[in-house]
Amino acid sequence: MTRSASHLWTAAALASALLAVALGAGRLRAADARADAAAAILTQVRVDAGRVLHLRARDQTVAPAAQPQQDVFRRVNETLAAAGLPQVAVRSVTPAGDRALEHPGAPPRRAQSVRIALGPITPAELGAFLERWHAEQPLWTITAIDLTAPRQGAYQAAISASAVYLADAPPAAPAPRQGTTP
Repeated sequence: MTRSASHLWTAAALASALLAVALGAGRLRAADARADAAAAILTQVRVDAGRVLHLRARDQTVAPAAQPQQDVFRRVNETLAAAGLPQVAVRSVTPAGDRALEHPGAPPRRAQSVRIALGPITPAELGAFLERWHAEQPLWTITAIDLTAPRQGAYQAAISASAVYLADAPPAAPAPRQGTTP
């Protein structure tokens, strides 16, 4: 083999080696980017899971009396007004059931549920309503929220709420209305 052929083979081998290193480096950068993206997703999932666990661990307020009064429609309207959302319409407030809760060793409890339909409502308005509801209606815990597709940026919201009460308690006396004497 001549000296120039030897140099040519060496150059070809070196070029092949450099090409392999360059391709490997590109794959390594792509793998690093995928790993960073996966780590970011993992961090967000951990935060979300922690929030869910925190919310699940919260105790629900139990009414020290019998079944809560059926005035949820009024409560929803008052909460909307207090949150400064008079433009949001209450489409319906529908009873969604009353069921026994099993807690061994605890007094018998029941959960009354309602479904509240609001709309049109923006995400910011929904957040303001939920924040106010949580502050003013501690007996009624939001258990689910379903949003339908937006129309000009506003959604239709279906909110499920439940109230836990003692099953064997005497009936609660209705609250006096404002402006009347008991």
